[in-house]
Amino acid sequence: MKRFGAVLTGLVLACVVLGSAASGSFAADRVHTGSFWSWTGPSDWDAVYSKQGITVISPSDNQFIDWGFGPTLCTPGNSVRQSATRFMNAQRRFLIQNGANFTSVGRVGNLGGDYFRQTSRYRARAGGKSVSGQFVVDYNSYDATYCYQSRRLMVAPARGFAANLRKLNRIYHSMAYRGPGTIEPPR
Repeated sequence: MKRFGAVLTGLVLACVVLGSAASGSFAADRVHTGSFWSWTGPSDWDAVYSKQGITVISPSDNQFIDWGFGPTLCTPGNSVRQSATRFMNAQRRFLIQNGANFTSVGRVGNLGGDYFRQTSRYRARAGGKSVSGQFVVDYNSYDATYCYQSRRLMVAPARGFAANLRKLNRIYHSMAYRGPGTIEPPR
């Protein structure tokens, strides 16, 4: 009976340890604050802050979130959707010129009114290693001349990307902007 109890205790402990590792244990998380921003993530991660964005990066420099946003001149188009689509195509072309190979390109979805979002995935080589990324582009028209844009890159090693993306999204959803005059896009 003692042996059965020891085995059962070992299995329960293994499940607890494996379960917390698989779910991305939050014990080491803390609230980080900087100029204009706060976010919750691993205590050893760091960030660079500005009025128009934030870059959060792991200590090994192999995982990061780079989120920037602000006003821009509208891309010409016959409708806001066409303008948004052309803007998003240009953003992807820029990443392709810098070595990204898109594995999926999402549809240009309407989030309400003149607000559009596209979520895509890509692979690339960085420092001789294979990385995967998620690229989210938001676009909104104020009028026919001025628009709002937001670009968010989430990058991690290709191996284990799904688990890393969950962690990066958790960090992203904890971000709070406290700066002047910028519209924070819907999540």
